[in-house]
Amino acid sequence: VAYAEENLALLESLLSQNIYEEFNHSIKVRNDKLQSLEYILIKVEYLEIQDISIAKNIARIKVLIHTMNKSIVSQILNDEKVNKHNSANIKETWTFEKNMKSSDLNWKVSEINRPN
Repeated sequence: VAYAEENLALLESLLSQNIYEEFNHSIKVRNDKLQSLEYILIKVEYLEIQDISIAKNIARIKVLIHTMNKSIVSQILNDEKVNKHNSANIKETWTFEKNMKSSDLNWKVSEINRPN
């Protein structure tokens, strides 16, 4: 939701620097095209923890996430609002990490992959 709402402050608090930069770039591209995004999470099919590790005070949890999503991309073309609807079943692996010595309570998303 923070991505669709372009809430960069919230995204920065929840994402590692490299993931934040990817999201920020995507938002800029969308804005350059004068598009807006509405994102709807319909259902979480399942979550599966694939790996947990701790190395040099950094805890990492890798989670397979399978969701049903709907998105609507809106754009003004020739003075008319055009909506493109998309529904998808998405399987992604998200890696969350946290510095165990940090006072920051947030786990940050450090990697997002879509398995083949």
